[in-house]
Amino acid sequence: AAAATAADSAAGSRAPAAAAATVEGAAAPTLLNKTAYAFHTCESVAPVKLASSYFPGVHPTGLFHRFSAQGFRQRIDSARQMWAEYAGTGPGSEPQVVSVASLLWDVARLYMHERPRLEGLQELDRPLLEQWVTNFTAVVQYAQQAFPQTKLWVTHTTMPPHHDVATGVMTKPYLGRVYYIHQLNAAAAAAARRLGLQLVDYAAIGQRFVTGQQHLTDLIHPNAMVAVEVFNVMLNLALQEQRSQGQREQLDSLDEHDP
Repeated sequence: AAAATAADSAAGSRAPAAAAATVEGAAAPTLLNKTAYAFHTCESVAPVKLASSYFPGVHPTGLFHRFSAQGFRQRIDSARQMWAEYAGTGPGSEPQVVSVASLLWDVARLYMHERPRLEGLQELDRPLLEQWVTNFTAVVQYAQQAFPQTKLWVTHTTMPPHHDVATGVMTKPYLGRVYYIHQLNAAAAAAARRLGLQLVDYAAIGQRFVTGQQHLTDLIHPNAMVAVEVFNVMLNLALQEQRSQGQREQLDSLDEHDP
């Protein structure tokens, strides 16, 4: 999950963002932890504030990926506290964009804790995908309760990890097959339509880097070129939302003054 807020900057596809008042009461988050599976990470590059929170999949009760002790509810509650420390609690402090996504670690959780459900499958079965959508919906709804003032909600697809092109089997065996990722991407897109989320299609955005699996910085994670493309899309979505909100407020003001 990721949350962001920013202030106006020069126009252009690589210099977007959204309006944020100077916030009183902001502090360095005590929950900040930059390990590989950090609870939370925060970055500030003026005028952007960005925070991300790791949670180990959308399963409601566990067991969780890598035997993590907390599920999404505890992690989102902790993220709410972290954001308040990071950005303050006054007017304009709420994140303008929140992205919620979980794909790869849900496959990994199945492989680690429910492997019989995947054995022999060339594709994820329909009940499994339907359950994923149900669980993901619960995650989004819980996050929206935690950040009730945020207007722009986002989810995203993912790009395929490193795999054997001939067989489709992942180099990291606990991630299954490439087709699993395509199926979950489609499920995420369907859930986004149902929940009214903006879909940021990592798989499409990074397509031009995929030849020879050049999009990867390791066996799983996209490289910096893909990250820049994706982040620019996110920032431009924030800018569009800011402009739309300003137009709505202007129209509301005019309506109030009409005789």
